[in-house]
Amino acid sequence: MKKIFLLIFLVISSFSGFSQINISLSGYPLVTTGWNFGSSPAGPAAVVDSTMRLTNTTTGTASYCYYNTAINMTGWCQWVAEFDFKVVSSGGGVADGLAFWFLTTTPSTASTGSSIGLPANPNGMVLIFDTYNNNSAAGADNPLITLLGYNGSTASYTEGSATGQLAPVLTNQNFITDGNWHHVKVTYFLGNIRVYLNYGAVPSISTVTPYPLSITGYFGFSASTGAVVSTQSIKRVSIIVNDCLTPLNNGPVCQGDTLKLTALGDSTGATYSWYGPNGFTSTMQNPIRPNVSYLDSGDYFVIKTYGGVPDTESTHFSIKLNPVITAGSNSPVCVGGTISLTSGPTTTGQTFSWSGPNVFTSVLQNPTIAPASEVDTGFYTVIATLDGCTDTASTHVHVIHVTVPILSSNGPLCSGDNLQLFATDTLSGVTWAWSGPGGLSSTTQNPTFTAVTATNSGIYTLTATSGACSATNTLNVVVSTMPTIPYVLPQTRICAGGTIDLQIDPATLTPGAVYHWSGPNGFTSTITHPTIPNATTAASGLYSVYATNGSCSTTVAYNNFVVDPMPGAPLAWNNGPICSDSVLHLYATDTSTVTYYWHGPALFTSTMQNPTILNAQTNMSGNYTVTVTLGLCKDSVATNVLIKQTPYNPIVGSNAPICAGQLLNLTATFTPYVGVFHWTGPNGFTSLVQNPSILSVTTAATGIYTVYEILNNCSSDTVSFNVNILSTPSVPVATNNSAICEGDTLRLFATDDSVSTYLWTGPGGFTSTSQNTGMTNTPASAGGLYTVTAYMGTCSASVTTNVIITTTPSLTVTSNSPVCSGDTLKLFASSVPSNTFVWTGPYISTPLLGATPTRFPAIIEYSGVYYVTTSDAGGCTNTGSTTVIIKQTPLAPWITWLTFCQFDYAPPLQAVNASNVLWFPSSAGGVGTSTPPIPPTNVPGVYFYFLNQTVDGCVSPIDSIQVVVNPKPSVSVTPTDTSICPHGTIVYHSSVDNPLSTVRWLPTSFLSATTGLVTTAHPVSDIDYQVIATNMYNCTDTAFASVTVFPAALVSLNSGDSVTLYPGESYHISPITNGSTFTWFPPEGLDNPLVSDPTATPDVSTMYVVTAVTENGCVAKDSINFHVNDDNVYGIPNAFTPGTGANNEFKIMLDGVAKLNYFRIFNRWGVMVFETKTIGSGWDGTYKGEPQPFGVYVYDIQAVSSLTGKIKNMRGNVTLLR
Repeated sequence: MKKIFLLIFLVISSFSGFSQINISLSGYPLVTTGWNFGSSPAGPAAVVDSTMRLTNTTTGTASYCYYNTAINMTGWCQWVAEFDFKVVSSGGGVADGLAFWFLTTTPSTASTGSSIGLPANPNGMVLIFDTYNNNSAAGADNPLITLLGYNGSTASYTEGSATGQLAPVLTNQNFITDGNWHHVKVTYFLGNIRVYLNYGAVPSISTVTPYPLSITGYFGFSASTGAVVSTQSIKRVSIIVNDCLTPLNNGPVCQGDTLKLTALGDSTGATYSWYGPNGFTSTMQNPIRPNVSYLDSGDYFVIKTYGGVPDTESTHFSIKLNPVITAGSNSPVCVGGTISLTSGPTTTGQTFSWSGPNVFTSVLQNPTIAPASEVDTGFYTVIATLDGCTDTASTHVHVIHVTVPILSSNGPLCSGDNLQLFATDTLSGVTWAWSGPGGLSSTTQNPTFTAVTATNSGIYTLTATSGACSATNTLNVVVSTMPTIPYVLPQTRICAGGTIDLQIDPATLTPGAVYHWSGPNGFTSTITHPTIPNATTAASGLYSVYATNGSCSTTVAYNNFVVDPMPGAPLAWNNGPICSDSVLHLYATDTSTVTYYWHGPALFTSTMQNPTILNAQTNMSGNYTVTVTLGLCKDSVATNVLIKQTPYNPIVGSNAPICAGQLLNLTATFTPYVGVFHWTGPNGFTSLVQNPSILSVTTAATGIYTVYEILNNCSSDTVSFNVNILSTPSVPVATNNSAICEGDTLRLFATDDSVSTYLWTGPGGFTSTSQNTGMTNTPASAGGLYTVTAYMGTCSASVTTNVIITTTPSLTVTSNSPVCSGDTLKLFASSVPSNTFVWTGPYISTPLLGATPTRFPAIIEYSGVYYVTTSDAGGCTNTGSTTVIIKQTPLAPWITWLTFCQFDYAPPLQAVNASNVLWFPSSAGGVGTSTPPIPPTNVPGVYFYFLNQTVDGCVSPIDSIQVVVNPKPSVSVTPTDTSICPHGTIVYHSSVDNPLSTVRWLPTSFLSATTGLVTTAHPVSDIDYQVIATNMYNCTDTAFASVTVFPAALVSLNSGDSVTLYPGESYHISPITNGSTFTWFPPEGLDNPLVSDPTATPDVSTMYVVTAVTENGCVAKDSINFHVNDDNVYGIPNAFTPGTGANNEFKIMLDGVAKLNYFRIFNRWGVMVFETKTIGSGWDGTYKGEPQPFGVYVYDIQAVSSLTGKIKNMRGNVTLLR
């Protein structure tokens, strides 16, 4: 019996070093290596043969099964997941569903019931197969399939919720719960997710917009039950993840630099082929290209081939322009001169960097160095940089040294002196050139100029020349003019306190000269004409002055000045202020030896020390000055006199007689001055007002009133007169019942007074003599002030009351009816803007407020009569109405979104149950057409079509129809036609235009793989194969290959499995065969190993294998075992199990053996773990007392035959099982 063991290996990595990740959950029994699974509560999740059972008939459970290695999807472009699932009803329904997902977290404790076993706050993609209707509000649309994308903010899956919905929900998918196995394929490419059910050619679910999975997560499944249960299982899970090919380069670079190309992605097992401009090719993953030029710029393409699948991408490489420059200078340059460095030409954006002797650097294009010195001699280098690329140029500069002479002179000088100029001696061979003011010049090193004048004052320049270079220096020489001797003008005597004015005769003044004054009391000054203000007698004496101009000075001139003393200033005062008509007294202090003189207002003069003025008047007010005289000096002082006006007697009067309660006015006229008036009168009356009043005077105010005026403390005489006050009736209280509305009854009221009579007056000529009066049906014009007057004799009392009449507000009511449903119904009421408006009408539970309310969106039920009541601030109202019609707006036309493969037939688009359909070029509308468009399918892409419909004048919204035209793949296969022997091997290679396309082979008989670009066929009969390429859009292309199978080779040995011989015996082998050539192995013991029927005479036990080949090259093999019965027999097992049981030791059976020389066992590393020379002893599987591990061990045996005495050796393998 032959046993075949299937060993499945899984290779996966989440790193970019691998271009593909393969995940599998399959086999019989199911191989779960790398997968975690469990349930809450424990139990339902279990391996059953080749399936993973997630739930069983246990209520309230949740299970999960996920691959336990996280995958970072960043950088992985595509994955394809395929699995089978089955949902078996418990008889009482099916619940709750199962899910396939890629999430950042795993459901270590799954959620039961409607959450489908998902973890809390899932983040990633979830494909839900919801079998139970947990949300009756959503409609009985289960079983359903929905594709969701969560971001971790949603607690869990909720049936009927649109949160995270990536594609339209598939409802009423009853096949889910039919108890059969169903196939699901989920494809992902750069965020585009498609779900294919039961090997469908067209995806049942497609994402509306890409949903990139840029997260690290886990692939897995979950399922749950609630009160209703079902058995939910999965099997044959395959997930393949592919990475992205990304070519890069280090451009742009400069000419002469090295181009570095990089192909990001896996390199293990992959080959690369680069090609590009100027004949570039390379098979390296990351090639380089040194010393590039402009011919090397352009697009570089890389073809990466992995597993026979090519992937092509490109990267654009550009080369930047290197600048080209030259360098120059103005060399040679003299010391102290300016070195001018130049470079060019100039290009926009170009920068420069100079370096040179004496640590010189500059970033200017044309820098300068000033002043130049000998250390600046040498080479100067400029580097021009343009967009990171450089060029270099150099220039040599020579600096010539000439010493600058040091200059001096014998100055400063006065005019008429001799000028001597001196210069230090420098290098030999120097020539001299002096020049200066006034035309002076000389070629002598140290010249002398005689009798110079001020015109020769200034800057003298000396140039020392040696060869082409010269050195220049300057010297300032001052030649001053000798000033004229000044003459001081004499000054008259002054009094103390006066100003001494020192003056020089202008004829003796020298322009530019400085004059130096000195005199008594420490006086000095360099002002040409100084003054000494407030001079005292100490300033009397001799004053001197001399003039200087530069270093030139005159002799000294003198003059004498006298300051006389001032008399003592007197004190002056008067007896003011006084009133007019009084006596004015003026006073001055007594000062001996002086005379007095007074003068003042109104032409007043006097030589008396203390004069007086009788009957003084106000025009005599002012300053009175007294002057005292001593010799030639005088002093004065003034005193101010104030003479105030005495007021006249006032002329009095009043408005009496008046009625009590009226205003009493008292008057006092005056001429021409206004002072303070002092009033007194009956009932304690006093006032300081010129014309006082008494409010609401009573009869107690009757009597004698007196008044006098005080002005500036001067008083008039007192004047008196009599006032009489008459009795007055009480002021009535007037009220009314307003505010009232137009047309109401007006009522006017006055308080009752038996001694009074009444008179009412009001708007519109209204009068009445009734105490309480009014009017009915009051017009709006009756509003205003009403006055009621009460009479008692000639005295009366009046009061007013304001009546407010509010007019009925105007009202106009309209609307924008008729209105289509969904639009805005607008109601309009026109009246006074400050009024309030209250609306009632159809389906208005709470009245609408305002003049222009709206109802949005309008519905059919809003049709009917609308009433509005307007109210003004006084509560006056008016009511109006308008009729509104709401027409039904049709829904947007409905049409299924369509998907076609390239070159498929596409019929004209048709809307379902729509009227007056218009098609538009965009969602913005525009000019529509009634002709249905026909989608083009010759060019892949996504096309949108926009339409609406119009019913009864109402236009539906514009809706969009998406038509996707997916590209068709291209597939070819090699070889196309071939012939082989039965079970021979043909390796088919298919090629597709897009490495992301999937390949399927049909029929699947005798194929090593039914998917993938490469498969191996082992057919036993003629067969035609098809290779069908399906791209990510489920579009297909087919290529064909035919196989002719030759008749099978036959060789059969009919002697049974073995033949026993004794030494020296022979056996003729006669097989049944259709072969034409034969080969036997081993050839030893055979008479001819190349015939079909050789004779065997083996010396030792031997197995012979024959290989027969037909004329078509088909091969068949068979074998026969010859056992040579020697004098001893070795019985050796090939495996044992240490421990309890019959096969717990590895022993050998030795028949006819006289002696066992050794029996040794070695492990895989060559260590001897057992040895014995005792016949019948065996190995118990331990070494040094420690149990040895499972594995294959080598035995070596040597024994001596008991019959012949010959030594026999035997080596082989034994397996230790645990």
